[in-house]
Amino acid sequence: MLCAWYWDEAQSDQRFEAYGLGPANPVCPEPLLRALPDEGVLLLSCLDGYEGVRLSPGMAPITCWWPRQPDDAEWVEFLRDAGLSSDLRRPHPVSLPWLEKPAQPVHVVRTRVRDGQIAEYVFYAALVFSAGAMALWFALWQLTLIQALKDAQASRTTLSSRLEGVLRDREAAEIDAGAVAELAGNEAGPEQVRLLLAVAQAGVGVGQKFTLDEWDVRNGKLRAVVRIEAGDASRVALLRAIEAIEGVRNVRIQVGNDPRMLVVTAELRADGGGSGA
Repeated sequence: MLCAWYWDEAQSDQRFEAYGLGPANPVCPEPLLRALPDEGVLLLSCLDGYEGVRLSPGMAPITCWWPRQPDDAEWVEFLRDAGLSSDLRRPHPVSLPWLEKPAQPVHVVRTRVRDGQIAEYVFYAALVFSAGAMALWFALWQLTLIQALKDAQASRTTLSSRLEGVLRDREAAEIDAGAVAELAGNEAGPEQVRLLLAVAQAGVGVGQKFTLDEWDVRNGKLRAVVRIEAGDASRVALLRAIEAIEGVRNVRIQVGNDPRMLVVTAELRADGGGSGA
C-alpha cells in the first residue's frame, strides 16, 4: 500500500524548535500513528483539523482533510470522490487511540517546493505512476502472449500427431483399395473355366464331389484350394483331371490343415496367364 503526504518543512522545523526539538527529528503523518480499523467510513478528529477516511481491506485509504468540521456539501463531495453514495450520513467526529509506532514504514523525502509548484509535483507523480502502470500492463500482456504461444505450439503438436495417424490410415486404405480393385479386375478366364471343369469331372463315376474354393495364377504358377464335398478323397482322380488341362504341368496335391481341403500347385506354359479368386 502506497500513500503520500506533503507538508511545509519550514513550518514543521519551527514547531520542532518551539517544543525544544531539533529539525532532524523524524516526521510521521498523524493517520499512521492512529489505530485505524480495517474497514469503514470515519470522520477523524485530528490534532489539527478533521479528516474524512474511507477504509477498505487491501486498498489505500481515501482521505480528505478540512481545517474545521466539514459541512454537508463538503461531506457529500468527499463521499463522491471516495466512490460512495451521497446518502451516507456524516458521522460524529471520533479520536482514535495512538499507536506506539507507525502502522507502515515512513520514508521522508525533503525537497524545496515553492508556491505554485505543488500541482507540478503532483503531475510528475501521476506521470511516474502512469508509466509504472503501463510497464506492468505490458509485462502482463507479454506473459499472456507467451502462454498463448505455448498453448498454440502444444495444439500444433497434437494436430500434427493426429495428422500423421490420419495419413497412415489413408495409406493403408489406399493399399486395401488397390487390392480390392485388383481382385475386382480378376474376371474368370479360360484357365479358371478349364480348372472348374477338371475339378467337376474328377468326381464323375467314383461317387465324389469336389468344389473349387480358391484359385490364383501369378507369374506362371497355379495355386488352387479344392474342397472335398462328398465321398472319399481321391487325389489320383483329381490329379489326373488337372494334368489333362492343356498347358498345365508339374501338378502337385497336398492335404491342408483340414483333411477335406486339398491344395493344388502347378506350373503353366509361358502363353498361359490370368488370375482369380
